[in-house]
Amino acid sequence: TTLGHSVYAIGNSEESARRAGLSPLHIKLFIYPLMGVLAALMAIISFSNLKFVDPTSIMGTELTVIAAVVIGGTRITGGYGTLLGTFLGVDLVQLLNNTLVFMGIQSSWNNLFIGAVMIAAVVVIYYGEKRRNRRNMSFLV
Repeated sequence: TTLGHSVYAIGNSEESARRAGLSPLHIKLFIYPLMGVLAALMAIISFSNLKFVDPTSIMGTELTVIAAVVIGGTRITGGYGTLLGTFLGVDLVQLLNNTLVFMGIQSSWNNLFIGAVMIAAVVVIYYGEKRRNRRNMSFLV
């Protein structure tokens, strides 16, 4: 969508987006409240099947969420990522968590394995980007 391309443009470089005719301020003023509403909606859905709400029940899941997005191929620095990749990253992290439980490994080790997979994904993305840049530079010579 146009909004999606605008968000990617701002994620890559606000100055480039500004020079392309986009208004980063207007887009941010739309995106941040939208993300707040979506987070609130997700909280309502998440807690709707509970008898009580514990505000600390999902503390500590930040690493899992960030790992799922990074494993899905989204750059930490912004500017690149796909919805399908994020879904696949979430599926892979959930599959890893479930597999570790079925193997009989204590759940306290989940973060170690998720962190290792996240580091491996970052290394693969880094070397792929490095190879792509080297290949692009060879055409310029």
